Amino acid sequence: MRTIEIDDAESRFDELLTEVENGESIILTRNGQPVTRFIPEDRVKEDVAAAIEEGRK
Repeated sequence: MRTIEIDDAESRFDELLTEVENGESIILTRNGQPVTRFIPEDRVKEDVAAAIEEGRK
């Protein structure tokens, strides 16, 4: 998972989306602090399913 400053991400949005579509996760930062992350949609579903299953144990 790589990181990129929000200011840099604004000018490279299409490139970043392509990377996410190809399975890459990207953390967006402001002044070096994580703000949010872009992750592939299928990974979100897997993470949610795993969390639900873990909660059942």
